[in-house]
Amino acid sequence: MTLAIYSLTINGCMYVGSSVNVNGRLAHHKFLSKTSNTPLYKFIRENGGWSEVEVNIHFYSYHLGKAEATGLEKIFMDVIKPSLNCNRVHVNLSKKDYDKQRYLSLKNITCPCCNKTMTPNNLKNHKRTKRYKTYTALTVEAF
Repeated sequence: MTLAIYSLTINGCMYVGSSVNVNGRLAHHKFLSKTSNTPLYKFIRENGGWSEVEVNIHFYSYHLGKAEATGLEKIFMDVIKPSLNCNRVHVNLSKKDYDKQRYLSLKNITCPCCNKTMTPNNLKNHKRTKRYKTYTALTVEAF
């Protein structure tokens, strides 16, 4: 899982967000900026559209989960004080749930062939797939 904390800046006004799939999230923002009537997307349309949006990635990590993302997003929002965020970040996880999510995010492994995060058991099964075998054969031939 890849975590990113990002900001969208339009005419000096800022929105802060976090995502475990930042490219997909930014594409979704771009789509919504054309159709949605929420204050953020109205503001984008009124100020020149998506082409005027400046995207900045403030933090990027392969090792943190959604629980950490929410906490870090809240810290960034407290420091940056973005004017375009309508909703506050909710950090409602109990210590038990936070620890469980943290444990699972540390336990997971990222496959070198497809960059997907999976459990060690799933990785064993994944290594039996044609895709993985082709990747490892190509890697060995390269050397």
